[in-house]
Amino acid sequence: MDVNLGGKYIETEWRKTPQYQGGLLLDGGVHMMAGLRKILPSKPARITAFTRLNREFLLPHDTIHSSWLLEDGSTGAISISFASSGYRHEIELMGQEGSIVVKIGYPESSVTLHKRKQDPEVKGFNNDNKIAIAGEFEEFAKAIKEGKKDPRGDPMEALADLTAIESILQSGANGGQPIAAKF
Repeated sequence: MDVNLGGKYIETEWRKTPQYQGGLLLDGGVHMMAGLRKILPSKPARITAFTRLNREFLLPHDTIHSSWLLEDGSTGAISISFASSGYRHEIELMGQEGSIVVKIGYPESSVTLHKRKQDPEVKGFNNDNKIAIAGEFEEFAKAIKEGKKDPRGDPMEALADLTAIESILQSGANGGQPIAAKF
């Protein structure tokens, strides 16, 4: 994502001069971690990362590159940058029988299913994020009205997202030293 001075993602005082580690990476990254938490096959076990500051107004870091080892032995890589030259949000999950690629923010957002020895299946979607956010508010209101907890809104889930970003930042601060993810 290309964050510049004057843009909506930086023009708040608490984002311009963060009083917490991680700055915009922590602030925005927890939302990305929440999405990953919902689709990964298991929890992170170890995280190795490198961090970088490319634009001074995005202190303390604006870019991360990390490698993950999950509890079930799966591995993967996650990169986030708020100093890129454009907007690209892409998730790719790969397995032995194929892969799924989700592209968000392109001319049209899409999901592509690649199965071994088959033509790719592509499904486009637009405005689904707005619908998803509205659904979150509806579920929250329903939980209050009915007096039942929605497990997706559990504070421990949010803490897991925060812990993932903090592990990335801690590894980056230590030159890429692997960090045992504790959730």
